[in-house]
Amino acid sequence: MQVLTFFRAFVAAWCLLSTGDLSLSNRGFLGVAEALEVYSDSANSEPGFQLRHFQHESDLQIESQRSQQSQHWPDHRANERQRQQQQRALEPVFLALAHKHLRDHLETRPDKDLRTTEGSENAVPWQREISKPTPPSPEARAYAISLMLAVVVVMCVFYLVNWNDDDVRANTWSTLSMTVSIFGAVLIFGTTVRLCYWVFNVKGLRGETFVLFVLFSVSFVVMQTFLNIMLRTQAHRTLVCSFGTICAHITGFAGMYCAAGLQVLPIFATTWWASCLLLAAITLALAGMFMVGSHLRRNIALADDGIIDEEEMRWLRQVEDAENDVFSLCLGFSIMQALRCWISGAWQPYDARIPPDHIGQSEANALLATSMALCILTAASTKLSHIGEEAAHAGLKRCCRGVTNVCSVAVAWCLLFWGEWQL
Repeated sequence: MQVLTFFRAFVAAWCLLSTGDLSLSNRGFLGVAEALEVYSDSANSEPGFQLRHFQHESDLQIESQRSQQSQHWPDHRANERQRQQQQRALEPVFLALAHKHLRDHLETRPDKDLRTTEGSENAVPWQREISKPTPPSPEARAYAISLMLAVVVVMCVFYLVNWNDDDVRANTWSTLSMTVSIFGAVLIFGTTVRLCYWVFNVKGLRGETFVLFVLFSVSFVVMQTFLNIMLRTQAHRTLVCSFGTICAHITGFAGMYCAAGLQVLPIFATTWWASCLLLAAITLALAGMFMVGSHLRRNIALADDGIIDEEEMRWLRQVEDAENDVFSLCLGFSIMQALRCWISGAWQPYDARIPPDHIGQSEANALLATSMALCILTAASTKLSHIGEEAAHAGLKRCCRGVTNVCSVAVAWCLLFWGEWQL
């Protein structure tokens, strides 16, 4: 009954405050009066707001307004001032009512014994929450910083793609293309691998490594075949470049995880020289595959008219760039794994879902120092690649570029896992 009466008073007051019309009927004021009578004992209202006096004055105002409306049209400014006065008159009453209603509600709550703070014994929970806000968690702070940095990166990219230098714009678009290609390749590779594991019910490290080896071989053949088909069908240059880059990254991911799975097998993980032999075997296997593929491609290009035209040269360069990406991903990741094993004394998990084990600050510092040494080696290999570009032999040029790519990929993987060890 008290809730219904209070609701009637609230509706009447809302209509009065929103329209400013005092001729709504006496029922609204009677609802206000009933609510005030229920809560008047503890509303702590001032003496000027007595119930009978308030109702009597309201009736007089209604009669006065009716007489004025019957004589002439009311002035809008006078009505506005009257409405504001009525609002100011009703505000303390309803604030007192709301405060009383909140107190009665909190008195009946089961957690009323929690309504204490350090400063006041009569404080209620909502006062405690307002006076002492909860500090943000580390996760929330990290998310906030990431969002702000993402905005900064987007603005930097926006300025770089509109720079007045052609080289800056070209390199920016090349970096964006590589980034989108890597994310797309990761999505396709992860989906394909999980689907193969589920279809063939693969369990254990040996089974996963075998599936990755099969996926690497199939993706390598598919990359070579489809690039050749695109050459024969005179596909657009952008389409050939995009397909070759994505296929190269998918093949590279399959190859690097397959090599990492071989490294942690007991036959290679027992001694350091066995790991070095495995790295040498991976390097020789990839180099042999690429040499055989390069020889076959040149024979295919010379088979029709005995010369290599512009389209065939573009195809050869695109496939060569794709093979270089595969080589750098596989060998760079394997080198990073060997370096982490050498620093920590045991083979570390390469899956991001598995946290590092028994890693301290000294190991993280050693991995960072190793990354800096690889950065210096990358800078030196860049100079070597410039020297190799002047060489007449095509194989020497490709080897010089391969050394630079492998060092740069190894630096990237080392810095990534250093961040994981540091955190």
